[in-house]
Amino acid sequence: MAPFHRVGENPTLALERDLELIDWLDDLGFDEAWIGEHHSGGWETIASPEVFIATAAGRTRHIRLGTGVVSLPYHHPYMVANRMVLLDHLTRGRVMLGVGPGALASDANMFCIDPERQREMMDESLGVIMQLLDGSEPVTCETDRFKLKDATLQLRPFQKPTLPVAVASVQSPSGVLLAGKHGVSVISLSVPRDVVRSTSLRDQWEIAETAAACEAAGATECANSHPPAYSIYKGPDGLVVDIVDKTWDKIIKAKTQLVHLEAAPAD
Repeated sequence: MAPFHRVGENPTLALERDLELIDWLDDLGFDEAWIGEHHSGGWETIASPEVFIATAAGRTRHIRLGTGVVSLPYHHPYMVANRMVLLDHLTRGRVMLGVGPGALASDANMFCIDPERQREMMDESLGVIMQLLDGSEPVTCETDRFKLKDATLQLRPFQKPTLPVAVASVQSPSGVLLAGKHGVSVISLSVPRDVVRSTSLRDQWEIAETAAACEAAGATECANSHPPAYSIYKGPDGLVVDIVDKTWDKIIKAKTQLVHLEAAPAD
């Protein structure tokens, strides 16, 4: 969930509705909920998924809660790792760290970040975060954005050997390439729609596997961990349409009806 709110809507009530939605998902037995980070645009108004998750965790019992995603170019990697390990303990191991480069150019513009460098910045930050979560040795590094000297986390993750980490993948192969490189899983945030290039989820998964196999460190991606985050469509006959293996054109031709807890975006 981004989640999406109508511009001009009472923000306090909108956030409470988001929390109530997760309450219901927990009661209904859903496995996971992912909460995004955005800073501009006006309709995606959760600025800190970690703060939202801390609140939602106190109202739920079973559902796992993930950052969907933390935009790494906007944060110091040590602070990201530190906050998530704290959340891991506070939730008794119900958190997942989802990361991405940042989706909104307007966010990057406010922070004076070159959009052309966001994926590079995510890569270097994720590498540091994975080392910190591993904890086998202190981390020392220097980039044009941050410096660390003999850095270690005070706490080890509650989940063993560490908390789940995933990289967002929308359409370009950059997300799955990083997942393969760092040995983490993938969150597919939408179905590729041939806007930039012709690709499929199967193609992207093969790219991730290739990246993992080619990584000099021998990192291997979590082969069974590729959580898709999609709108769910239900046809007139009551059958749920598996959009992973269907194109948007086929969905439209099937005259399917959107069944989603958020408003459908305008075409």
